Parts: sequence; structure tokens; C-alpha cells
Amino acid sequence: NAEFIDATEVIATTAGPLDAAPDVERTRELARRAILRRVARGVMPVVPGFIGSSTNGSTTTLGRGGSDLTATLLAAALGSREVQLWKDVPGLLSADPRVVPDARLLKRISVDEAAALSRHGSRLIHPKALAVLDRATRVRVRSFGNPLHDGTVIAAGRPNTGQPVKAITSLQGLSMITVGHTGLQESVWAVAYRAVSSSGNGLWFVPLSAGAADASACMLVRGADAACVVSRVRRAVNAQSRKEAPNAPAVEVRSGLAAIGIVGPGVGGSGTASAMALRALEDAAVEVYASGAGHGQNSMTLVVDGAKAAVAQRALHGAFQLHLSGGGRLAQANYRAVLLVGTGTIGRALLAQLASVGDRLRICGVVDTSGYLCSAEGLTRKQAAAVLSAKSSGGCLRNLPDARAGGAADALRELSNHALSRKVLIDATAAETGHLLREAAAGGWDLVLANKLPLAGGQQAADELRAVVRGNRRAFRFEATVGAGLPVIQTVRKLQHSGDTVRRIEGCPSGTLGFVFGELERGSSFSAAVRLASERGLTEPDPRVDLSGLDVARKALILGRLLGFRGELQDVAVESLVPERLLTASITDFLHSLRQEDAAWAARVRRARARGRVLRYRIRVTHRKVAAGLAEVDASDSLGRLSGTDNQFTFTSARYGSNPLVITGPGAGAEVTAAGVLGDLLELDSMETWP
Repeated sequence: NAEFIDATEVIATTAGPLDAAPDVERTRELARRAILRRVARGVMPVVPGFIGSSTNGSTTTLGRGGSDLTATLLAAALGSREVQLWKDVPGLLSADPRVVPDARLLKRISVDEAAALSRHGSRLIHPKALAVLDRATRVRVRSFGNPLHDGTVIAAGRPNTGQPVKAITSLQGLSMITVGHTGLQESVWAVAYRAVSSSGNGLWFVPLSAGAADASACMLVRGADAACVVSRVRRAVNAQSRKEAPNAPAVEVRSGLAAIGIVGPGVGGSGTASAMALRALEDAAVEVYASGAGHGQNSMTLVVDGAKAAVAQRALHGAFQLHLSGGGRLAQANYRAVLLVGTGTIGRALLAQLASVGDRLRICGVVDTSGYLCSAEGLTRKQAAAVLSAKSSGGCLRNLPDARAGGAADALRELSNHALSRKVLIDATAAETGHLLREAAAGGWDLVLANKLPLAGGQQAADELRAVVRGNRRAFRFEATVGAGLPVIQTVRKLQHSGDTVRRIEGCPSGTLGFVFGELERGSSFSAAVRLASERGLTEPDPRVDLSGLDVARKALILGRLLGFRGELQDVAVESLVPERLLTASITDFLHSLRQEDAAWAARVRRARARGRVLRYRIRVTHRKVAAGLAEVDASDSLGRLSGTDNQFTFTSARYGSNPLVITGPGAGAEVTAAGVLGDLLELDSMETWP
């Protein structure tokens, strides 16, 4: 039940056929009389946009954005709560998607911010369409292509300070006029301003700073108007200088420029926003010719070469993380966002230890083989406790409330869509996760590992991981992969960073095997010692990983690669303690059949004791050779005196030659390994990358 209404009957304007200004009061009177009575009868009034009539009755146009202005003008006249503007785009975006492909939809923005975007080049809605709005009226920009989507809401009121920066935009084809300063009594800026504002060209105009405040005055004008404006400014400045000073200041013009606008409630007058923006453009090799605050406190302007405008917009958009949910912050959070991959014994021990750290570390995601639980704000204590309870009783994460089925890559991508600062991925699995780690490092995640496989796999894969970590300037810590909580990797790094050369690393890096041999010395059988180690959680799920020497070989290879060894895992000389006939048996059958080896092991222990020696599983690492195997050592030697799960590492270097450096301490168990991971986490701010 629609009815056409001639816009000239309800939209009142000033005189002048083109780009007329609206007469708000008279429009209110006309619109209420013509429209409200129709609405009361159940009629849908249809009013065309862009045109109106002046006081003398002549038809006028409202200029660019005139149809939007018609809508907002009628909303103001009728006291509407909402105006919907239907466009061919989803709404207002954080940048031009043709320039910044990962620009995001802005769900809500203030009227002042929307006007600032328009002044800086966004053509979606004209500032004059917003100027007539009542503060109680909101504008919703929606898309013809997706009519069910909510689009962008533009509303008056206090801006959302949770997102100080909201959008980046650009205005091309500008020229910058610079007026030098010669000590005139009247401000050069005032003289230039009057000349520009009286030119009648409808110029885009903003005061800028290109150096010391008293050195010069700068302004931007549209390139097509530059010649006219320069002529006016020169005449005005010359006239003023003849009155007050002998020499007229120079008036210079630079053309082919672009004004990059940064818009948001925390931008105007913000030294932090300015510093972040300038640093981002410097990193992108974009020179900034001048800068200035925008209208009000919600924007700033940076002037760059027009040819670099696209590069500048992408650099700024990325620096403020506007492509991510929650982006636009000016300061990093004072905590680290943690994604924990792996909820075995080490992962669960670490989860419990993290609760004692306080707010320095915030668990934003936990992953097991069934699914994941994520929250950009961090898991609550209740959620963390539910994870521990479920995993300790053999349950799956995907069965918890708010959890999802999927893998570590899914969790990583979900959290990567949020503007998390100081984010770190912890790999507490025993799986090949090289691809996941490379994806994380490329996406700005720091890495902490308890998992040896990515570092002890193929040399090419290890090199690729190292290249991604270093190329993205990420921190990478993996202390727990070798010595659990012992500072083994840290010692190698410190010796190397100080200019020392580590020539050889020897020792016992397996707390599991150390425990087994300690039990043998106390009279236990070999099979009983292995079962006891497994029951106490000191072995891998399959004890053969430890007894085969494979776990020790991986640790030795990680150390060898720190010293420059370029071999593969198969190049490590490894002595296995697993009988060949038991290699393919089930874990249960293996533990049962191991009793057949007890007599042989008891004889080995007796023979060593008769020579005043004990059995140890030892590594020897240089940059040329890596080996791991059973050895007899003197019982009085520091290696022979090891007990329980203690590890020992001996470092021989150019400085520590005749008297090597020795590190001894617990090297097995979920608690100490988790403590090693936690130590790496707390030291991440040093930003050490993998050498």
C-alpha cells in the first residue's frame, strides 16, 4: 500500500539549483504534514532522493550523497530511531578492500568517526548526511547482496574506547603547500588560512606539521586547485611581509600526494598511535612528508607519495591488526596468550602449573586429538579445571561445553582471527607438528616446545622451521626437549653467544634410563625396573621408545645441530636395549616377555661392579659425530654417582677445556618437564630465536 510523494513537497533547501543546503526546520514542518498522516492511514510513503525545493519554489539538488541526505533529513524531521542505507557493499570497512584484501566489516562506529572516514576519502556516506541526524537516531548501512546481514551501525554517543583505531582510508590526487616562516608578527598560518578559505574552490584542507612548529605552515589541497591556491597564498603572504618584514617567506608546492587517514576514538592527539603509525611506515619504506591531527580527536593524517598510498594503507592496517577481531589497540596486553597443544601428562602438569603464575600467562586454547576449547579472552578457572578433570579421567575435550571437534590447526586459525598480543603456542605433543609450527610462526606466534620430533626430524624440515622462525622474528624456546627443566640449551647458547666454541657434549640425558640402571644397582631385575619406571610416568607411553635409545638419540641430535652437525637421525650411532624379537610385540606382551632378559642384565651389572664400575646410557656429541649407547663408567665418577632420574651434561669448550662445565639435576617426569616449559614461557620476552 505505497504512495508516491514528490520530494519537492517535503524537502526544503536554500536557494541555488546545485548542491543546495537543507533547511531542517522547514523540512520538519513539511514532512510531518505530508508523511505522518499517510503513515497513520497505513500507507507506505515513497520519497525520491537527491532533490528538494527552495523558498521560491524552484527545484534544487542536494549534491553528492544527496539521496542519503534525503533519508537522514527525513529521519530527523520525523523523529525516526533508525535510517537504513542500502548499498552494494556490506557496510563500512576497516579499509578499502580493493587495496587491503583482509579489511573487516566495522559493526559499530560513531557519527564523528564515520564523518572523519568520509573526509579522508571514504565515499560510502557523505558527512553532510550525518550532520543533520538527531543524536537519538542511528544509521544502519546494509548490503543488497546480503540482506540478512546486520551491516554497520553508525550512532551518536561515546565511542568504544576498547578499539582506539578503527579504520584506515586514503584520499589521492593532493598537493601540499608549504609556507616558510620569517618571523612575521602575524602568524603565517593565519595568513595562509584566510587565503585558502576565501578562495572559493571547495578545497580539502588540513593543517599539517612537517618539522619544527615554528618553521613552516603546511596545508593540503586538491591537486587540480593547487595552482590557484598557491597564487592566492603567495599574494597574501607577500602583502603581509611587506608590512612586517623585508623578506617574504617561500611558498612551495609538492604534487602527486595522498593523505592517509587513521580514524578511531583514540587517535587524535595520541602519541602512541602516531609512533606506531610512523614505525609501520618506516618498516614499509614509505616516507611521511607531513602529519596532522584531524577534525576533533578521532583522526590523524599522514601525507605520503601517492604511488605509495596502497603500501602505506596495508602497512598501517597490519600494524594496528585491524584485520583481526579485537584489533585496533594501541598497547600490547600485559599478559601472554597461550595455545596449549597436547594434554598428555606433561600438558596436564603444565596446565596445573599455569594456574599458579597469575595473570602473566592466559590460556586461550587447549587442544587434544579429539578437539579443542578456545576463548580469545582466556579460559575461565572453571573451564581449565574441567579440562584437567576430563583428561585425567581419560575423557575427550570435544565432549566439554563450548568445545569443538577439530585439530590444532583449527584452533590456531580460530585464535589467529583475534588480535591477541604476545601470543605463544606450546607443543606438548609427541607428534610431527612441523607444519603447524611453521604456520604459527608465520602468523606471529612465538613457540615453546616439549616435543622433540620437529627438531630431531629431517634436516630440511628443521631448516625450514628455523627459516620461518627467524624470518618472522619469533621467539623459539625448546629447553624441555633435552634436559626437561635443566638449562642445557640455555648453556649452549650462552657459551656460543659469548664467543666460546663448544667442542663436545657428553652425559646421560635420560632420566628414565638413569632410573632403570639405579634400580639395577639396588638389586631390582631389569623387567621390574622398567615396569616401575612406566608406572611412575617416567617413560614414554611405549617404554621401548626409551629403551631403544631413540628418545636419547633425538635429544643428542638436537644438541648436535646446535653445534653444527648436519646429519639425519639415522646418522646417529644408537645402541638399542630392546631385544629384536620384542620390537613388534604389544606393550603388554613386551613388558611380560622382558623377564627373559633379567638374567643377562643381572650378569652385566655384576661384571661392571667387579671392576668398580656402573652402567650408564651415555651420549657423545660433536659437530661431526653424534652417538648414544651403553657404557661402563667409574662408580666414583660424577656420571657414576648419578641417582634416580638425575641427568648430567658435560660441556667441553675452548674456555672449559681441562675443566669441563657440568650440569646435573632431575631430567624426567611430567612435573619437571612442565616446569622447563614454564621457565621458557616466562623468559620469552628475551625474544631469542633459534640459532
